[in-house]
Amino acid sequence: MKNTDKPVAEYDDDRFPLERLEANAILHYPNPSRRGCPSRDVLKRFVESPHGVTVGDLNDLHVFQCAECTLDLRHFREGRDARIARQSAQQQSHVMWRWLAIAAVLIVGVALPASYFIHRHNARSGSESTASLVLGDEQVERGPETGIVVPRAKITLKLELPQTAPPGSYDIVFSRRRSMSDPMFRLQRECQGTGMRPGLTAELDLRTVQEGGYWIGVQSKANGKAWYTYVSVE
Repeated sequence: MKNTDKPVAEYDDDRFPLERLEANAILHYPNPSRRGCPSRDVLKRFVESPHGVTVGDLNDLHVFQCAECTLDLRHFREGRDARIARQSAQQQSHVMWRWLAIAAVLIVGVALPASYFIHRHNARSGSESTASLVLGDEQVERGPETGIVVPRAKITLKLELPQTAPPGSYDIVFSRRRSMSDPMFRLQRECQGTGMRPGLTAELDLRTVQEGGYWIGVQSKANGKAWYTYVSVE
């Protein structure tokens, strides 16, 4: 058997793209034209069922030298983890409801209000998600062809800025247009961290947003420099 025919599971399953190699690929290997990339279906199957994907399917070590594939893998892993968390919360909710039904026979006036609160709390906690986005200059900017998919849910944005981004305050906007003007949402955050890439964290509630394409813009209040990335809400 050739190396490229071996199941990826033999290469330590989901730990194949190690964190340091991911960070290196994102920082040094932008590939907005998606040259040499395996399909998104292959990347998703690698995350969901690595036993069914070979190293050859992943084009050998391509993911270690492609920011776009690395970000897609990260997105699919976050989606998988969020789904598992929702399923776990639903199972816990079903068990809780069973016990509450028994208790309701004894204490109707207390059990029913309590069960409603617990069910609503679990439903809300299961609708939250995290999206990690890397912002760069126009030559490596994500556009409609390569934008990341985000869910219609409460999401936490983890935004990685270019190394040249100054410290201080930033405006973060969510808009139909590639512009900092007249956005649907506008937030202000302080730059976090001074490591390999400075970062920002912001929370958005997209549950009432229509499906489709949107721009996320980030602008430094220190020098007015702005960066954009495209996302698709589904």
